[in-house]
Amino acid sequence: MFQEIKELIHYRLKKNLILEEITNNYGIFLKIECDNLYKVISFLKKDPDIKISMLEQIIALPNNSFYWPQSGYQDKFSLVYQFKSLKMPYKISLIVYLEKDMLFIRCIKKLYKCADFFQKDLYEKYRVEFEEL
Repeated sequence: MFQEIKELIHYRLKKNLILEEITNNYGIFLKIECDNLYKVISFLKKDPDIKISMLEQIIALPNNSFYWPQSGYQDKFSLVYQFKSLKMPYKISLIVYLEKDMLFIRCIKKLYKCADFFQKDLYEKYRVEFEEL
């Protein structure tokens, strides 16, 4: 099932936007570039086959929290966007790496209104600023 989701993202967005992936019993974890975050989230919400309907949380984690190689990411931390489908039995997490001195990322509250709460929390704790375009 998770391989199908990854292939749908590749096929329908016409680009290879997923840098790496991990699949386990909790769901699928996709590492993507910060510049592609809004596009992928918008796709996951609107695509009728994936049916992601709920943003569970946005959290900041140190990079050693993930299993993939950390080369080149020592001075960064990660934002993890966790989504859930209310119709399908899976969760999808999108992981983006941020540099500590570049803490700007695109706001997603137009897609998920609850994102505003999570984004304000991340600003207060880590000074991550979310831009509305």
